[in-house]
Amino acid sequence: MNAYKICLIFIAFLFSGFVFSQNFKNGTLVDTSDNTYSGRFSIDHDNKLLRYRSGQSSRVFGYSQIKTLIIDDNEVVVKQIDNQNTLLTKLVQGKATLYQKNNSLFYIQKKDSKWISIEVSENKMIIPGILNLAFNDCSSIRETIARTGSFNKNNLISLTETYNSCDYSTEFELTEKEIAQSNRFLSDVFWLYAGAGVSVNNLVFSDTEKAVLVPQMSLGVLASPGFLGSLQDKLFLGSEASYGVASSHNLNSSTQSLDVRVHSFVYTIDIQYNFNSSNRIEPFIGGGINLHSDRFKGSLDGERFNSRDGGFNYNLKAGVMYEIGKYRLGLSFRYIPEYTSDASFLNSGGELAKLDLKNNYFISRLEFHF
Repeated sequence: MNAYKICLIFIAFLFSGFVFSQNFKNGTLVDTSDNTYSGRFSIDHDNKLLRYRSGQSSRVFGYSQIKTLIIDDNEVVVKQIDNQNTLLTKLVQGKATLYQKNNSLFYIQKKDSKWISIEVSENKMIIPGILNLAFNDCSSIRETIARTGSFNKNNLISLTETYNSCDYSTEFELTEKEIAQSNRFLSDVFWLYAGAGVSVNNLVFSDTEKAVLVPQMSLGVLASPGFLGSLQDKLFLGSEASYGVASSHNLNSSTQSLDVRVHSFVYTIDIQYNFNSSNRIEPFIGGGINLHSDRFKGSLDGERFNSRDGGFNYNLKAGVMYEIGKYRLGLSFRYIPEYTSDASFLNSGGELAKLDLKNNYFISRLEFHF
């Protein structure tokens, strides 16, 4: 049981590290007095402040004190939007310039045009229409926009760069039908994945308890349907099949002698919520219902057995996704609570012998999503 506590502490530490690393980022500031500061910076949009840390020292700068600012190799500039100064990270520069305010809010500005805002976490249904109107003098990009199922920082960078390198045609106007279709555009999001890892199974037989390591393999699918609206690409419905087999283990009690090898197949239907879906790093939590089928092979008091048992229970899971181009790498942790096997077999005396083996386990797994 101690292994479960260690894994839970590890998950909490992992998530807290992600939160801290995303608040402050490496950068260099030159203020209006030509003083240079190198360290870690965090933009406080609510209070219109720039927070600075270096070692044990820290400072706060107002937007008016910033002469030049580079964070994570990107230029950060002060722009006026809706008559208010806003600190924006410049991602792409050209005929159209792409800026980022926070993890989900982006702006596009073309020369002599108004600011075009794109909120990727809430307005996914109208983003294709917004982009088609913003890039309306580049016919070739329309098909690329239509093929883009979900929008994030990387996609917007790629689309803006494609637009800036476009062989511009004569400016055209979208028809009412095209605008309506763009506004309704929202395709379903699917991820297939394969995983490999290990589970820590806590087997209990009579008065004997033993922790067993079991290699695990899995295949699954996650889907975020278009009808979820603003929750698309955050809320996923999933289905997964996993298989694990343990080596033979001895669980002798005070009254019986058991040698057993467990083959475990689990089919799961669950729900998953991804945080920070517009960023490359996406922590998630979830849970679901399992149908498990276990095969037990071994001997009980010298009597050989080969028996099956199955049933329903539930699971809880958490983890983190990391985007690698068009793929994602996932580290997941899943807990399945204790259940009792009712497996039985006929012994040599023709009597029904029960195994009464209890099992609960914690799975850690590395997954590749494609």
